[in-house]
Amino acid sequence: MEFFEKEDIIKLSERAGEAYNASNKEHKSFNERYVSYLHEQTKYWGHKVAQCLIGYIPKTSNYLAFNGVARFPSYTWARIVSREADKLGVYFTVGVDTGQKALIYKLDYERTENTRGNKRRLTIDQQRMCEAYLSANHVPWQYIYIDQLDGLGWDKLIQRTVDFINKYSADYTNLLNTIWNIREPVRGGELIQEEPPKPVKAKPKHLLSTSNKAPDYDSLNRTLKAIGNAGEKLVLEFELKRLISEGREDLAKFVRQQPDGEGYDILSFTKDGTEKYIEVKTTVSNDKNQPFPISSREVEFVLSHQKSAFIYRLYKLSLSEKTAKFFILTGEEFSSKDLLPITFRVLI
Repeated sequence: MEFFEKEDIIKLSERAGEAYNASNKEHKSFNERYVSYLHEQTKYWGHKVAQCLIGYIPKTSNYLAFNGVARFPSYTWARIVSREADKLGVYFTVGVDTGQKALIYKLDYERTENTRGNKRRLTIDQQRMCEAYLSANHVPWQYIYIDQLDGLGWDKLIQRTVDFINKYSADYTNLLNTIWNIREPVRGGELIQEEPPKPVKAKPKHLLSTSNKAPDYDSLNRTLKAIGNAGEKLVLEFELKRLISEGREDLAKFVRQQPDGEGYDILSFTKDGTEKYIEVKTTVSNDKNQPFPISSREVEFVLSHQKSAFIYRLYKLSLSEKTAKFFILTGEEFSSKDLLPITFRVLI
């Protein structure tokens, strides 16, 4: 699939809202060249993002329907929703906004009033609750304007969108809980907590591969990224469920996934409101003693926050079942572990 072209978005913006006549050859040609193609690109974007996330599915719709009259659209969209909440009127959206001449991705909600008791449509009060929540919690709409498209490409756009959804997935869950009065979070994956393993007696001297086959680093990095994202989402949901079950909904809304480089992955809280800095380490192996990589920045952060930093060590991750086993190492417990240097930086 070719990436979005700014000329296509400009062309559609020039005719957005204009009545569409299916018997008009020029209209049909324009629809096939611009509307349908931008639709397919948006659909591809939504599907690719959903494939990178656990428990989400893409949704699309008819782009020419507008208030009962066929018109050239002012936008295209694909919704990315939780499998368990696809009819509750709250979702992530990706698409083209011709008014802004930009690509857009955001956490949003249905804005058509409920007149038939259909849960896909929110009442006016629910819409106001959504607007108030998104405003109070500073959940932004992300625009990529057409003059920023050069050098972007599908890989970068998909990763930006996945990172956005992971960052605001807690707000997605909290918003659903708020407007539908759900006491428990919408069910996602499941983590099974176990005791930390006993230390192994023999320490590995090195972790170098003995295979003669050159690894496919691009494929390996994509796989590791998907595993890491899946683990962080499971921990995010686990922390939300824990706080809500402890009667601390007021704290649950502040649980956040952190950007890269912070030294930890998730900001959460104890029942008494103390901050918890969680670093998530995930593997698919069933070996709970398997060594795991950790950056010097992460080590530095844990060692300097031993009372409030935690390692959530996930193993036996199942991407299809959305489950994993895990144990927790406190910062103090981590400080007693052996660290094996396997990567070095050469100074010239």
